[in-house]
Amino acid sequence: MMRFTVKDTGRGISEEGQKHLFEAFARADLKKNGTIEGTGLGLAIVKSILDTMGGEISVSSKEGVGSEFKAAIPVEVSDREPLGLDYMEKGDAPVTAEEGCDYRAPSAKVLVVDDNASNLKLVQLLLKRAEITPEICDSGAKALEKCRITHYDLILLDHMMPGMDGIETLDHIKNDDDSRNRAVPVVVLTANAVAGSREIYLEEGFADYLTKPIDAALLEQTVKKYLPEERILPAEKKPVKAVKPADQGGQKEKSKKEPADMTLRERIESFEGSDYETALRYVGGQEELLQTVAETVVADAADNVEKLRAALSSENMDEYDCLAHAIKGQMATIGLKAFSERAKQHEFAAKDGKIDFLKEDSEKFFEEYLEVCDRLIGKR
Repeated sequence: MMRFTVKDTGRGISEEGQKHLFEAFARADLKKNGTIEGTGLGLAIVKSILDTMGGEISVSSKEGVGSEFKAAIPVEVSDREPLGLDYMEKGDAPVTAEEGCDYRAPSAKVLVVDDNASNLKLVQLLLKRAEITPEICDSGAKALEKCRITHYDLILLDHMMPGMDGIETLDHIKNDDDSRNRAVPVVVLTANAVAGSREIYLEEGFADYLTKPIDAALLEQTVKKYLPEERILPAEKKPVKAVKPADQGGQKEKSKKEPADMTLRERIESFEGSDYETALRYVGGQEELLQTVAETVVADAADNVEKLRAALSSENMDEYDCLAHAIKGQMATIGLKAFSERAKQHEFAAKDGKIDFLKEDSEKFFEEYLEVCDRLIGKR
């Protein structure tokens, strides 16, 4: 077990603040720390990464004294030879990245369940590198029907869905007498990167969980972990290319091109607070795949707006919540963090039943959403 400890002598964190410290977008003692910049995502991301690696993180703190964070990661020793004196120089050298996935599984039977068409398309695209062509469906009820007909090697199941959510769907799959997948591993797809999420999902019966936005490499390796060994084939080695470390210099100069002449990178980076590099990492460094994902997100926008209007008109907050939740994840996937936050505002308003706010703000939100999508394809 590799252990890390980080200790400070800062303001400290109250007992109440510690309870929510690893929740996404949460910041402890907001009134006291109002002058400190930050989104509240850092510790949630660390928690998510450690959960994925089978590790853990904890905090002990006292107000006015300081805080101590402890993290532990299970590791295996691959080489006991001590590091040489030149290890720092090697760390600054250009790194190499092997294109593609490290395995193939063309015969794997994988079912992906998500109520959002863009999310289904995204997972399909991300699994292409492993040569996996999954079956897809858009509801828990349809998933249950499929599980009565076909035996799968693995099921990827979204949590936030209208009607039967992911947890209810899992319960039916595991306990339905006609299900052919009662013992098949099911991995939940969720945006809940909060403390204790992994444990909660495991208790519900999931084999594992993946957080959204979905990282291509994490998805591939999680799928590999749960597929039967006989489905895994060695990948053909592809040429290795050098990747220069990211430029840590000043702000990139804003593009002066017309929108239609911009590259996708230039369009994404034209948005305030965007993060193209992270978006590219989510899709395994494949620029063409990111382009396809962006086009898929844009193609669904008008339909999503009509569905949101209908949900709001009928005051169906569960439906509105799920749609806003999906838009939030899509925008984060393509690096548009600010609009992802905007969608999150509507998602949580729907969760809290704030219908008056939604009715007042919805048309402005829809207009901004459509404008963002137009800019992504160079219309504005």
